[in-house]
Amino acid sequence: MRLASMMVLACATALSPTLLAQTGQAGRSAAPQTAKPAAPVAAPTAAAAQKSVNVTVKYTGKGIVDATHDIVVVLLPGPTVSPSSEPLGMQSVTKNGGVATFPNVSSATVYVLAVYDDKGTWNQQSGPPPAGTPMGWYMAPKSTAPTAVTPGPKGVAALTFDGSKKFGQ
Repeated sequence: MRLASMMVLACATALSPTLLAQTGQAGRSAAPQTAKPAAPVAAPTAAAAQKSVNVTVKYTGKGIVDATHDIVVVLLPGPTVSPSSEPLGMQSVTKNGGVATFPNVSSATVYVLAVYDDKGTWNQQSGPPPAGTPMGWYMAPKSTAPTAVTPGPKGVAALTFDGSKKFGQ
């Protein structure tokens, strides 16, 4: 019992007045407060908040987009992809025409790839999609090559693909 009382006293002493005030415990501790108040948590900087990329993605090929047959939007550092590629970010979209938002993107530019899980069996955590999986790159109008996207207020991409390009082929 004495050990439990000592532990309670030690915990109460370690709590800052700020934390005690936030939890409604201020004035209830008999122990003196010697710890410095916690430093205020800084709000996200405007620069960090503006380093986002928003991708609206639409699949026009065969098949329905749903929770089983999702579109995985991938941010990559370059305009090529291979089994050894390391994505900067990945998000699943379960509605055709849905939006994937990537906040706080650290790269100066990114390339956007969309992959449609046509068979509903790809586990994104286990590695790249199977060869032959429908995919498409974000490309500027009238472009024939993947187009870089700069994160920020204008970091918006509308990617429509039909699945005529296949992963690994």
